Amino acid sequence: MGLWLEGKDGGHEHPVKDLISIPNESAGPLAQHLIYQLSCVKWNRNEKGKILIESKASLQKRQISSPDYADALMLTFGYSKDEKWAAFARVVV
Repeated sequence: MGLWLEGKDGGHEHPVKDLISIPNESAGPLAQHLIYQLSCVKWNRNEKGKILIESKASLQKRQISSPDYADALMLTFGYSKDEKWAAFARVVV
């Protein structure tokens, strides 16, 4: 979205209902902590194109504490009532 707003190549418009706004670091220490947690977790795509999020065990090996604020944000916006909880909660690295 940022690229699209700036008129740069590679960007595309998203429906407003699909967007969230994360406060910048000037919003205080909690916002700074959320930004840190969101930026330190690695991710990849599998052969089917699904996004795989780094496991907490892998984060611990890299001496990064559990990203509780990032988890809460993802659970808030990532859950669909059409999905089974067990399938949603399964995270693979």
